[in-house]
Amino acid sequence: MNREEIMQLIEKYSNGIQFITPEIKEQVVDLCFKQNMTKEELEKNLIRMRSTVEKCKELINKDIPKTVTDKSVIFIGPMCAGKSTISKLMSKKTNMPLISLDSKEQLAKYYDRISAIEGTKLQELALVGYVLSELKEPSVINFGAGHSIQENLIYRVQLQKMMSKFKNVILVEPSKNPEISEKVLAERISKREHNNTSKKIEHNKKMIDCGYNEQLASYICETEGKTVQECTDEIMHIVSKDSIENDIEL
Repeated sequence: MNREEIMQLIEKYSNGIQFITPEIKEQVVDLCFKQNMTKEELEKNLIRMRSTVEKCKELINKDIPKTVTDKSVIFIGPMCAGKSTISKLMSKKTNMPLISLDSKEQLAKYYDRISAIEGTKLQELALVGYVLSELKEPSVINFGAGHSIQENLIYRVQLQKMMSKFKNVILVEPSKNPEISEKVLAERISKREHNNTSKKIEHNKKMIDCGYNEQLASYICETEGKTVQECTDEIMHIVSKDSIENDIEL
């Protein structure tokens, strides 16, 4: 395929998708040449992209009660940052149900629904969409470390749209300084994990360095030097302050 043929296919399948800019289209063309992609491979990827956007649109456009989007608290962050511990205490303090995206037992119906989807990252995106769009009451939602990280631009934009409805998206990390966070979390992983520690440390480093969590977060809780209670109280204060300013009853 030449550039013109590739661009024609891209135009065909991206028609109507506003965030697919001319610059992005050129990047896709370059990627096709770099990977020596065949017409069949390109068309398969573009069809998958189109299908993903259409499916996400259904989830994004679902009506979620305002009390749910305003009062729920979503925790994101890298491995061993403290999301699980803080979210459990937050749930206890607020009497809101705790939902963990890593719990296949708790979310069995969703995992059954996404099992036929091809690709781990697309499964994670679908899980986030299903859980958030079907919330019936304010909840504490603990994301797994990977659920908020999408390197694929299409998936990342859809994730941002899904989460933009929620006021309280809390990024939990040791420090806003990436080097400090990486060091602290590497030590925690070495102590707590027994398998593939170096791989997990490197994976964590990539999640921190990419900056995608910062794009999603409405507030960053730096945990280094603080107790779990202090971190939870800090988040409670931020959530309560925002609720009062916006006349939301907690």
